[in-house]
Amino acid sequence: RDSATLRMVPVGASCCLFVLATLASSEAKVAESPSCGYDSTLEEADLHYQKGLNLTDKGELDNARVEFEKAVALNSEFSDAYYQLGVVLMHKGDFPNAEPMFESAITFNDRVPQYHSMLGVCTVQQNKLDKAFDAFSRTTELQPQDPWFAHENHMFYTYSTKKRSKKHVHVVGTRHVLFSHF
Repeated sequence: RDSATLRMVPVGASCCLFVLATLASSEAKVAESPSCGYDSTLEEADLHYQKGLNLTDKGELDNARVEFEKAVALNSEFSDAYYQLGVVLMHKGDFPNAEPMFESAITFNDRVPQYHSMLGVCTVQQNKLDKAFDAFSRTTELQPQDPWFAHENHMFYTYSTKKRSKKHVHVVGTRHVLFSHF
């Protein structure tokens, strides 16, 4: 039992904390990567994020919003927290304030197709069609084999190149469908 184990614990956008724990003793030595800047605030931010997810699942959107706001206040690069904050704001119909949340999520991690997809939905609701098209296109670039994202992009392109009349976006859970009425 005096062997050592190395555990990797993710703690933020691109840094990891490595904990070398000796099983024979109760002491643990912590070694940080120099760029990590790990401290208890990242842990606290994650706790608020998890609370926000639980509250969202229960339909308590106002309380979830508070938790996601606390998470981004503690970790200004917490892309998932920005995304979830944007989702909560969209569910409440607050598209102008949801948009910068999705943009922040993309700023800190531009490789997540759902971030771009929801930015597209949000900007369609505000009639920002060029921005929506760019967001949907990026979604398809990131997930070219995903039939849902390809369909979403095609539907938007079809809509935007026709009469540009009334449009409706219905959010269904984490998936959404773009309907065009010509």
